[in-house]
Amino acid sequence: MIKLNSPAYIFDFDGTMMHTLPLWRDLDRSYLAKHGIEVPDDLQRAIEGMNFSDCAGYFRSRFGISDPEDMIIAEWMAIIHQQIVAHPLKDDVVRFLDQTDRRLAIATSNSRLIIEDVLYVNQLHHRFSAIVTSDDVGQSKPAPAIFLRAASLLGHDPMDCAVFEDTEAGIVGAKRAGMTTVAVYDPSNPVWEQTADQADYAIVSFDEISEE
Repeated sequence: MIKLNSPAYIFDFDGTMMHTLPLWRDLDRSYLAKHGIEVPDDLQRAIEGMNFSDCAGYFRSRFGISDPEDMIIAEWMAIIHQQIVAHPLKDDVVRFLDQTDRRLAIATSNSRLIIEDVLYVNQLHHRFSAIVTSDDVGQSKPAPAIFLRAASLLGHDPMDCAVFEDTEAGIVGAKRAGMTTVAVYDPSNPVWEQTADQADYAIVSFDEISEE
């Protein structure tokens, strides 16, 4: 068991609270197929931690897509929004949220609208004191800005926060913010061992956490 005594927790969303990466991969595949492009093997790693604006800009630059960024994002949202809202949260995450009394925030590269809808559907909106997106701070992970904003909204110093992340970019960003880091296993992470090595702790399930 891993014992945590941090008074505040900051959660990533995709891959950490929900197995969404297969949904995003399907979106990449179908979107690029419309432009006659196959998904390159390194795409997931290349866009890891990016917010929607950075990701759309990357697609325009790398794949020569001429649509403006806001049009690309709107097309992605039209496909992915309801898919994610209808997708189940990880069972162990739900159990953990049911038993913890810590102050909670979400720091994500996903859309605020999607996260808010997921929390309402799962009746968890009252559990989180803050939601911060990469768009809110204008920087994608591994920049620490998103975590520092979340800590500020929670009313805690960064050193008092534990961050749960499934990607290397997220772990690196949280460490740069001076926070305790917990790598959360997701089967879609192709470099799990590398991610785990970067973190203070690593878990396969939230059931492994004991609170002090």
